[in-house]
This record gives sequence, C-alpha cells and structure tokens, in this order.
Amino acid sequence: MLNTREIDRLAQDFFRIYIPPGWLIREQNPDIHIDYFVEIADSSGPSGIIFGIQLKGTTSLKYSKKYIKISMKTKHITYYLDRVKQPILIIVIDVKNKKGFYLFIQEWVKNLPKRTWKSQKNLVLKIPIENLLSNADQLEEVIRNADIYMRDLWPSSIIAAINYEKHRLEKLDSRCEISISHSNGKTNYDIRPKNSISCKFQIKHSELIQKAFTDFYDRGFPFSLDSNDIINVEGSDLIKDAFGKSVPGKLMLERKYESILLISTSNELNQETSLLYEVKGFLSGGRKEIRFDGGIKETPFRIKCFLEVDEEVITSCHFTITFDYSSWDRLPILQLPFFERIYSFFQAVFAGDAIKIVCEMKGNFLYEFRNAYISKKKNSQDDYEYFQTVYHYLNTINKVRNISLQTGINLILPKIDLISRDNIDDIDMIYELINRKEYRKEGSNIKITANMIPDDKSIEFIKERVNKKLSEPLVLEMQEVKYIIFGREIDLGSLRYTFTNPKLLIDEDITNVKYKKDNSIDIKIIGTEDSELIINKVSP
Repeated sequence: MLNTREIDRLAQDFFRIYIPPGWLIREQNPDIHIDYFVEIADSSGPSGIIFGIQLKGTTSLKYSKKYIKISMKTKHITYYLDRVKQPILIIVIDVKNKKGFYLFIQEWVKNLPKRTWKSQKNLVLKIPIENLLSNADQLEEVIRNADIYMRDLWPSSIIAAINYEKHRLEKLDSRCEISISHSNGKTNYDIRPKNSISCKFQIKHSELIQKAFTDFYDRGFPFSLDSNDIINVEGSDLIKDAFGKSVPGKLMLERKYESILLISTSNELNQETSLLYEVKGFLSGGRKEIRFDGGIKETPFRIKCFLEVDEEVITSCHFTITFDYSSWDRLPILQLPFFERIYSFFQAVFAGDAIKIVCEMKGNFLYEFRNAYISKKKNSQDDYEYFQTVYHYLNTINKVRNISLQTGINLILPKIDLISRDNIDDIDMIYELINRKEYRKEGSNIKITANMIPDDKSIEFIKERVNKKLSEPLVLEMQEVKYIIFGREIDLGSLRYTFTNPKLLIDEDITNVKYKKDNSIDIKIIGTEDSELIINKVSP
C-alpha cells in the first residue's frame, strides 16, 4: 500500500508526463494553495498565457457515470476566486489507474446556483470525466478560454468590469436591459424589462412587507425587499442569480417610466401664448395615484404633478413648478438653454393665462389637464408670489440679453445671490437708455451732497433758496459714462442727468456760515414728492 509521500511523487510524475512538451512548468516553493504555474509555449516561444495548478494524487477516487468527486477546503477555493487573477486548474491524478482529470475552478464555482458553500468547511468538486489530462488539444483550448474568462472577470478598468457584468447578466435574461452603477461602496443594478415579463417571488410574510406591497400596488411607491426575505424566485435566471448569492443585498421594485409633458398657456380667446415641449421626466404610480417628476434638461425649470385616480379615471391634478436658478450659473447670457420659451411661459402665467398639461409616453397620449391658473387669491398666494419672483428674475435676464445683443458683449450670468438691487436698477437704466434713449425714475429718495467754495453771488443764491423747493431743475452732463454689469464694463457715452423739483439744504445757519479751512461749505440737494430723475443719452 502506498503512503502519502509516494502518492504525491507519483502524481507529480504523471502530471509532468501529461503536460505537453515545451510548456514551461514553474514549481512553487513554498507551495501555498498553488503547486505550479505553467505557461503555454510552442515553437515560437512562450505565449504569455499562464495558469496555476493545484495538484492532488489519490488511490481511492470516486467515479460516477459523469463525474469524479473530490473534497477540497473552502478557504482554498475562496482564495482562488477572490484573490487570484490567473486561471487555476485543479488536477486530480488517479495513480492507481494512471489517469488525470482537471477542472477550471473559478468558472465552476461562479456557476454554482447558490453561494452558501462559503459557510461550509469543505466543498465537494464534481469534475466531468471527459476532462482528461491526456487530451492535450482539449486542455490547451480550455486554458486559452479560461485566460479570456479571467481577464473579463478581472478587467483592467472600471468601465470594462461594468460592461462585462452587464453582458453576463443580460445573457441570463435577454428580456431585460441592465445598467450598473457603483457609489459609496454599493453596486446598484437597474433592471428594465423591454416588454412585460412574468416573474414569481416567494417571500416571507410580515405586516410591514404587506403594507409596503400595498403602497407599491396602489401608489407606485418603491417596494424594497432584503435578500433574506426572498425564499424563491421563478421565471427569471437573472433574478435567481442576483439573489442566489450570499452577499447581502436589496431588491427594489419601481413603477417608473420615462415620459414627456407638453405644457402650454392660452389667453381668454383660447389662443396659445406659450409652449414648453421638452419637459422630460419619470411617471410613477398605481391604482390610486400617479406622479410625474421632471423638468427641462440644462435649465432651472422643474415640475411635479400629482394625480388622484378613482377606478382608472383621473379625478384631480395638482402640480408644483420650481426654479433651480443654479442650473444657469456661469453660462453666457445669450446661450441660456430654452430661455425664450421658459420666459414666455412665466410671462403668460404672470399675466393670468390658463395652463394646459398633456402627458405622453413613447408618443402615446396618457392624460390631459387644462384650465389651471396661478391665482392671487386664497391658498394660492404663495404660488403667485413665487411665480412673481421668478418672472421678475427672468424679466431682468431678458433685459441683460438685450443689452448683450446691442453692445456685442456676451455677459456671463452670475449666481443669483450676487445680483443686488443696485445691479437690477442699473440694468433697468441701461436697458431703457439703449432702447429708448431716456430713463426716468421717481426721485423723492434721491440725495446729493456737494462741497463748494461760494462767492458773494452764490451766497445770495443759497440764502434765497435754502430749505425751499427749487423751481429750476438741476442739470448735469457727464462724458464717457461707464457702468459695470456682471463684471463687464458697459460704455454708455455722454449722459445728461436732470433732477426736477429738488430741495436745497444746508446744515448751518446761512447767515452765519462757518467756512472750512479751504473756504468751502457743504450743501445738500434732496428729492421731494414731486421730484423725478431723468437721464438722457446725449447725441455726439
């Protein structure tokens, strides 16, 4: 009877006999989990295709019609699967019958229906009896395919890894499209059926799961299951693969469909005044309610719709429109996506036009809701004020776009919190001057402080008019006037400033004026309730 050392020696001898001549055998010392690395070679030299071997010799091999069976430590198999990037072949030598068999271990383990084997101390391997080590051509083909398999399993880039997993899963169920993302240490698989498919889940019963499923069925809320809540899956090898693993995970079912809204406004004569046609988003819901959440890509426009349903009939529609100002931050003012359409929409709504919403999915009509208004009354006050704020912002941006067109300067839109009240006043003024050559502003709050060195004539002038409304306007002309808008200089040329009905003030008793060292005095000119500031462009 052979002892262990003799069996190992005979197994090594038979192994070297069976390996094709010319292949490069590199014995590992120490041989921890892997006994040899072998490189395929031919007359042209080494191929670069390297595989590892774990060699086992035995005199008591168990045969069946299709397989031989051999036990192996689970920790070794886990090491091959999780750590080793080269193909590993388990080679079993029956020294008694002088036969050798092999198994590509990583692929065999990956194809196991369950991964509960990791909790076992040992795993019984089933090696097909046709995997004869003596068939050199078959062995080489298996190794070359195994090399490709391992390169796909351990790709050199994240994109390659995701594509490999995507294609692998779609092969399991061609009825589905898969997208994969990875964030915060978690991998998310988005499975979308190309058409309706049937799949049966057997799950654990609990009140929480029952309530969650009811919300999913009635309202379309996402329905989430832990992997340990799923007992069995029928109808999809893809789902079986996902939940046949011991790795903890969650299955989330969502009724979520890509859809498009067409949003328009019409006036009292039922004439269309605006149209937003690129409002894309997702539709979700169930028997009792439907929701839409979307917006216009690359713009601040967002909308959420909520529809109540009773026996497949929509009974009411509520919608909320929001405006994410940051979506246009730092963009050239003349290239703001969809600005004209969005501005026209808010302009129409602010004027009191009716809103009509039509929802489509893949070009098919789903529902329509019309005759909605943003009212100033009752509970709609907050909505109206919000629309008013957005409209005034868009109106200011529209004026800046006009200024850019007129001056040839494509200004960059800053963050909204960097646009001050003074900026808006300057924009209004420049817009009016460029387009109408004149700008008028109520002047009761205007204050002008001046320092002057008076002579006898001016002293008499001041004495007659101090603390009184002046009958003559104050007129001032300035050359090469420039304003800064959004960080860029706008040249307005020569301007004439006319201040009507001002009032003259002086802090001291005019009859006892105390002059400063430079013989000057301070005077103030302020606006009255009838005052107006008029600015005109002066023709060259």
